[in-house]
Amino acid sequence: AWCYTTDPDKRWEYCDVANCGDTIALPTPPPTPSAEEIGCVYSSDTLQKDYRGSLAVTTSGRTCQRWDSQSPHSHSRTTANYPDSGLDENYCRNPDNEDGAWCYTTDPDKRWEYCDVANCGDTIALPTPPPTPSAEEIGCVYSSDTLQKDYRGSLAVTTSGRTCQRWDSQSPHSHSRTTANYPDSGLDENYCRNPDNE
Repeated sequence: AWCYTTDPDKRWEYCDVANCGDTIALPTPPPTPSAEEIGCVYSSDTLQKDYRGSLAVTTSGRTCQRWDSQSPHSHSRTTANYPDSGLDENYCRNPDNEDGAWCYTTDPDKRWEYCDVANCGDTIALPTPPPTPSAEEIGCVYSSDTLQKDYRGSLAVTTSGRTCQRWDSQSPHSHSRTTANYPDSGLDENYCRNPDNE
């Protein structure tokens, strides 16, 4: 099984799907950023335009979409259009004078949301890391399925630790491995799959 990655510099990679009967290694959750990395704004910056921390989660807990990505939401808030706004990675920013720092979300049903950027001097609440999937959710393949075509678990990380790109997304990598072209391949979410006999 394999997936396209969310790394613009690495198109795709294999995934380390366990054989049924083996001990399943659970993926290591990403590190929680420190309070210094998350950053804060001073009360004089009421619109939070100067915020340059690494907070990348909205007030409701949704993950922010990368500013250089047009999926799942296309937009004009790019470094070319807003060169001094610090539109790095998927960090909360305010390039266009909204009421506070915000981001587009990776949820196709929620275009954007505000972020809960702390005021400097306040106690900074660190975001809760996403739950690590269980061994049952990650799943496994039997040794007879050498191409792992029947894998339908929720593993969404490559062998090198890169996050998989959603199959219904064309960013950062455009591709033809879609549910329309491969309807029986289980191309759900961003889970590792093998639709094309790799």
